[in-house]
Amino acid sequence: GEACGYHFVFADRGGETVGYACHGPIPATLQSHDLYWIVVRKSEQGRGLGSRLLAAAEARIHARGGHRVYVETSSRLDYAATRGFYRGQGYELKAELEDFYAPGDGKQIWLKVLT
Repeated sequence: GEACGYHFVFADRGGETVGYACHGPIPATLQSHDLYWIVVRKSEQGRGLGSRLLAAAEARIHARGGHRVYVETSSRLDYAATRGFYRGQGYELKAELEDFYAPGDGKQIWLKVLT
């Protein structure tokens, strides 16, 4: 429910969920939100669904008074497409914490300011 702080946007096709985005306000902040996950079924990838889910999540965040959206991801090479996705959606890399998850696997923090 509302009190848990997690909010979802779902994409369904033919009665099945094919993707979702999860976001929520960051405790102890006034206008900052985290985007926790965007998940798109592999067979649905490359069709713009992730972009539409992200836009819907950002619209909901903005409607709740949020203006800053943060995304965390890995710095590993196999996350390059993920980082490219966020860059293409207007997010900027703001910080990297080296070896955060494991040696050679840093945490990157991306930000988009909603206007």
